[in-house]
Amino acid sequence: MSVSTTGASQLLKIDPASGAQIGATLTLNSPDGSIPPKVGDLGNCVSPRTLTVVKNIAGRATPTDQFTLRLQSGNSTQSATTSGSTLGLQTATQLGPSPVVPGNSYALSETPGNSGTRLGRYSTTWRCTAAVTGAEVATGTGTLLTLIFPGDAVSNGAVTCTVTNTPAPASLTLRKQWVFSGPGLPSGTIANANLGAALQAAGLAADAVSSTVSGVTINNSAATNPGWDGTVSAFRSDTEGVTETVTLRGALAQCSWQQDATVASLTSGAVTTTTTSTSQTFTGTLVAGAQTLTVTNTVVCTRLTLVKQVDNTAAGASSDTLLPGAWGGKLHATPLAGGNSMTGQYVNGAFVGQYVPGGTYQLSEDAVAGYAQQALTCVAQPSGTPVAVTAQGRVTLTPGQDVRCTFANAAQPGQVTWSKKAEGTSTDLLAGSVWRIDGPGGQQLAVIDCTASPCTGADQNPAVGAFTVTGLTWGSYTLNETVAPPGYVRSLTPIPFTVGAGQTPGAGASVALGTLLHKKTPPVLLPLTGGMGTDAYLVAGGALLALAISVAVVAKRSTRKPHDSQ
Repeated sequence: MSVSTTGASQLLKIDPASGAQIGATLTLNSPDGSIPPKVGDLGNCVSPRTLTVVKNIAGRATPTDQFTLRLQSGNSTQSATTSGSTLGLQTATQLGPSPVVPGNSYALSETPGNSGTRLGRYSTTWRCTAAVTGAEVATGTGTLLTLIFPGDAVSNGAVTCTVTNTPAPASLTLRKQWVFSGPGLPSGTIANANLGAALQAAGLAADAVSSTVSGVTINNSAATNPGWDGTVSAFRSDTEGVTETVTLRGALAQCSWQQDATVASLTSGAVTTTTTSTSQTFTGTLVAGAQTLTVTNTVVCTRLTLVKQVDNTAAGASSDTLLPGAWGGKLHATPLAGGNSMTGQYVNGAFVGQYVPGGTYQLSEDAVAGYAQQALTCVAQPSGTPVAVTAQGRVTLTPGQDVRCTFANAAQPGQVTWSKKAEGTSTDLLAGSVWRIDGPGGQQLAVIDCTASPCTGADQNPAVGAFTVTGLTWGSYTLNETVAPPGYVRSLTPIPFTVGAGQTPGAGASVALGTLLHKKTPPVLLPLTGGMGTDAYLVAGGALLALAISVAVVAKRSTRKPHDSQ
């Protein structure tokens, strides 16, 4: 290129793409040393070599997506960013035509035009052609193309490069797997397809757990629900959402659970979500190609077994005796945080455990007449490690534990009460009587009236003439008076009574025989003054004695043998 300046003529070499001077400046002088006339720019006398870069948007993954084009050669960079929502060729933001030099290298690239644009959602192609002949000069894929500008024979001086962005197709396969934690549950990771068989093998109902995909959203639009192990395909890569609903039924209804989901093969990273809600939507950004969403449901079950242990020593062989099974439905665990209470069940001769949520429970039992609780203990199964129970009967279960709580009860011995008073009196009780209680198995108990505290014998009532005998095994008894109070007739009639469970919860029966009446001994009658006196009695007594002797002599002679009379 030649240029003319005032007073001198200079010749400079300029890079048409960057405008930078190439090499040194040449000053033009006449052979005689004079300054030649002004020289004009002859660059417009030939067709320049040019490069044009155009954006073609086949579709937008998100309506607000924009793209920035760049053309770089050496230190020179041109750029332009698209705008609006128009599809197709974006001529308003093209680069060039820019003058270029054949054989030079030019870097063509694109970057996101705003923070919300993700180029991973698109397939990007480049195609460079000669403007006149349409001959293909270069092609490429991705966000960068390096172009070596060809000579005139190919380009005929001008080349147009078109970069096309097409939303990339993607497919999503939904996978489901289960992990169980707790007693009586399958172990390991179980695929959704094998869930029914695994639960049956664990002794649970095949439908104890159900999991459904209630919706799949792609680009904010509902897609066909493929179900688990199904694939949604041929949609644009973009934000996707999968909503899953899980229901625990049957034996697992009281178990706790959580959902964990990961989406693999995402350029933006895996999506990890943890929740305990019954319905959860997992969202992530998909890129072109096949991807898999794997949702893992972790089910944690805590089992509690309420057991009754009975000591029937005091019950003996009574028909009121109860065995542990009688407490089926009478043992309870109530969660302090609210929720359903658990009641211990006795099935086929044993107390069975039930799944409950982890937490703190108030343990209780329905009171039963004749029996009292002696202890309440809990242990972890199968180790037998003690689990703390508070004085208020509360136990805390850690999720996944298997805890067995035992209510220890014992039959409570009975007692009998009675009192002794004179016949015809209203309140006076009689001291000095002695009794015997005959009970089950031939046992006998002597009862002497206690008249002062403390009572050390069988009678525990220090009141005179009042009796209380405790510690009686359940069964049939008789009460017999062996010594009457002085001056009174001893009762010869046994008094039967029975000791059993009674009617008072937590205590044995108390049998009240009431007040027993005594008759006085009849007095000896003495003769009145002025009567017959003692002589009449002596005469009568002597006559009776003589008669008795005469009878005895006659009887002896009648029994003498014959030879005794010879």
